[in-house]
Amino acid sequence: MIFTPFYYTDDQTIVNGRNVQTQNSIVAIWSSNGVNLSGWDGSSNMEECELVTMSPGSEIYVSEMMMNGIVTDSAGLELKDIDIIEGDAIDPNPVPEPNKGQTNYLQIILVVIGIIAVAGGVVFRRTDIVIGGILCLGIGLLFGTTIWDWIRRL
Repeated sequence: MIFTPFYYTDDQTIVNGRNVQTQNSIVAIWSSNGVNLSGWDGSSNMEECELVTMSPGSEIYVSEMMMNGIVTDSAGLELKDIDIIEGDAIDPNPVPEPNKGQTNYLQIILVVIGIIAVAGGVVFRRTDIVIGGILCLGIGLLFGTTIWDWIRRL
């Protein structure tokens, strides 16, 4: 099994062999298909990956260990501080404009008219209607949002 332990209370030293947990921790399991660390290519199947919580008294047995890409017999894991950012302390500038959920009726109408005109022009063999339908489609798809925003501001 390939795993990475994460400690969040105190520093911890892991050694090859039996390790009895002295604090709560989380263990990320990357591979459980029986491959050794030295034979592992770094790939993981998401169905094998898992997060496991460990409590004091739980045991981890380590047969191989790497720290910073180097094989080692023990690893001292030190806690690092994480700055907590309160959500209300963030001042985005400029403030993002929320999506108001406005339906662009102009674009819908132009696209529908364009499709009907192209289909009708093909059926009745009228190239002028086909060209008009293609123009409606083009204007609706390319400029419909811009025109709709301009109309809404009036």
